[in-house]
Amino acid sequence: MPLWTLGLVFVLTGIVLSGSGLRMLAGDWEWAQAITTTGRVIVTEWQREDKQNLLRVSYGYQDERGTIYHNMGTLARKLGRLNLEPGANLVVLYKPEDHSQSRLQVELGAGEWKFLLAIGLAELIAGSSLLVISLKRFLVRRAPTEPSCGPG
Repeated sequence: MPLWTLGLVFVLTGIVLSGSGLRMLAGDWEWAQAITTTGRVIVTEWQREDKQNLLRVSYGYQDERGTIYHNMGTLARKLGRLNLEPGANLVVLYKPEDHSQSRLQVELGAGEWKFLLAIGLAELIAGSSLLVISLKRFLVRRAPTEPSCGPG
């Protein structure tokens, strides 16, 4: 495989992984200033959507003024031994200005963006280096050679 092709594959893969990591970071950052409280599971149900099992969790929580709110969260995977029986406690993040935007802490993930961003950046650096080396080799081959002067 030519060196420039390998470099291009690394760069493109790095862009995809870094982009995914940055989107996840932006989602985590959006909720970094949210208020954390404890909520309770109301009901859970499994749904199949796009060949994926999704767990829909209806929950309720109380804000600092004592008002009770209800919302629904979606978990795309089974999270080990997480107790999601009705009445079970959950950590809820909410923004006081818009309670319809509350999230379950387990929906946000555990910082997976760090791994994706690190691998993506490493691939970008490696791919860029391979492209630079390939370009230098190409330019050396294309450079005109000086004619040798005969005896004289």
